Amino acid sequence: MTRSVISTSKMSVELHDDFVIKRFKPVYGFKKRYYTEKQALGLLKGINAVPKILSYSDEEYFLKISRLKGDPCMQYSKKALEQLRSIIDETINNGVARHSLPLRDIIIDEKDNVGVVDFERATLKKNCFFVFWYAATLVTRFHVIRFIHNQNANLLSFTESVLVKTGLFFRHIFNVYGLIRDAIRNSYRKFFSKPHN
Repeated sequence: MTRSVISTSKMSVELHDDFVIKRFKPVYGFKKRYYTEKQALGLLKGINAVPKILSYSDEEYFLKISRLKGDPCMQYSKKALEQLRSIIDETINNGVARHSLPLRDIIIDEKDNVGVVDFERATLKKNCFFVFWYAATLVTRFHVIRFIHNQNANLLSFTESVLVKTGLFFRHIFNVYGLIRDAIRNSYRKFFSKPHN
């Protein structure tokens, strides 16, 4: 029995008691996201804190995966944060580097055990040159320490705290640049899309 269905512009997710069905909607980049997640979960099949592929369809672009017990929460314990760091180290050691680590992708059960879901946006070691893989692992590790910083900054070393603050500073600069770029681009498009006499 389907417990619930979550639908976005890119994905339909059916939540059952013991499994999840992810259907990738035919929008820009959906095939890449489907194959990335499928390959990533294949590489991570030995990690208990990550879903396992039960079945899939390369024609219909869906994955049936095991459902990890638990839900996202707002505050994670020291034990959970240490588990998270260990899990992400394992994923990197198995050739998968995540592009981000949003709160919704980290779940925790009643015994304070952590799980990580959604690997459609990741870099796979086997698919890229060493320099790109190295850069991807740095990004992934930054997201982990940033997450820990937001939850319990005392768990980070001095060097990690400095890295988070430096990373957030540069991220802010790039965000401001992006806003300015988008404003100029939108103004340009509006101007040239108007009919001129």
